[in-house]
Amino acid sequence: MYRFFCQVTERLVFLASALLGMQIPAFLASYRQRLDGQLFEATQALASYREIAVRNHEGDMQRLIDSFLVSSDASSREVGFIILETRDKVEQLQAKLMALSDGSLFSQLWHFFSYWDGQAVQGTWQLYQPTILLTFEALICALLIGFIGSAVSLLVLRGPSWLGRQLVDFMAVKRGRDMAAAAQRRLQQ
Repeated sequence: MYRFFCQVTERLVFLASALLGMQIPAFLASYRQRLDGQLFEATQALASYREIAVRNHEGDMQRLIDSFLVSSDASSREVGFIILETRDKVEQLQAKLMALSDGSLFSQLWHFFSYWDGQAVQGTWQLYQPTILLTFEALICALLIGFIGSAVSLLVLRGPSWLGRQLVDFMAVKRGRDMAAAAQRRLQQ
């Protein structure tokens, strides 16, 4: 009965892990869409300031920002900081999207965790709808995560009994060696 329970549990864990693994590429796509939306919004916010920079500072955004930052008016300095933050945000989002768009799924995962943005991840998670993707990457992810989940369940369910059997076998071999050594000594006497 316990063996049957272990087999069913291992198969269910494999299935659940595979379905979870299949979600990884879809979640990354949703995350990229969210970052792309944030980039569009930040670029739009910066567009009017770019026009001012073109008209008054030969298109140099840094000169525009500096003119706001050195102003004696506190409101102008605050606007300068807002423009600076928005420009930096655009650059960061462009770097994130470039890293998440290039390479294999595993390099995308590496960049996802390297450029971790908890707010964007949480926002993506709240709106994420699970899907069943049948792409090569999704199937590879599903199998990989499925096997990892199955291996963990195997260790949890059967590990203690396997370890106990190994210990019993070790003790039996050790006892057998001890008995053989004692018999050998008796024969030599």
